[in-house]
Amino acid sequence: MCGRHLCMVVKTRGKHDQETSSSAPLLYLCLLRIQSTLPLSSPNSRNSFTFCLVISQLSMVIIEEASHPWTYHVFLSFRGEDTRNNFTSHLCSALRQNGIDTFMDDQLKRGEEISPALLQAIKESKISIIVFSKDYASSKWCLDELVKILECKKSNQQEVHPVFYKVDPSDIRNHRGSFGEALANHECKFKVNVENVQIWKAALKEAANLSGWTLSEEQPML
Repeated sequence: MCGRHLCMVVKTRGKHDQETSSSAPLLYLCLLRIQSTLPLSSPNSRNSFTFCLVISQLSMVIIEEASHPWTYHVFLSFRGEDTRNNFTSHLCSALRQNGIDTFMDDQLKRGEEISPALLQAIKESKISIIVFSKDYASSKWCLDELVKILECKKSNQQEVHPVFYKVDPSDIRNHRGSFGEALANHECKFKVNVENVQIWKAALKEAANLSGWTLSEEQPML
């Protein structure tokens, strides 16, 4: 049956990335795992996803290489209203089913400021996955999360992988579209000081330059 479906494209390595990334193959497999549950119009595509499920048993080798006593393997940063009940929940399930200890903040209460418990979870995670979606930047909480994640990337050599869910990485990098609108709203409507907005802009640009995955809607293939 023909219908709209999600098509994942592997983004080229960003200019700020390290030469190698041990966790990237594992995360790629988990993303494919999610796609295999979505409606697809091409039988050949489904076969390729099935193959990835078979080789996913090798993914645990990556975790065994970790020398740091991390509390979590993966921290998920996402805009709840956009992806909590669809993509991100599926991603979290796929990671956990593969034995990956994943932190998803569904247990924490949200407030105006990012909580100490969330900051600690970021610090204690080997990998952070940032799920960029249309309204990600409309949340000051998400933006503060992003800043902390990138700080830990520098100070603790943690890995960061973005997922561009139905958004264009260049819109994030150049603060266009919904991302530009959100930043303008923070500066004007919510009276956020200019310094904070500049920090968020720099963080968005840095994250958008990292290698990751782009998931976008495509028209059906006949």
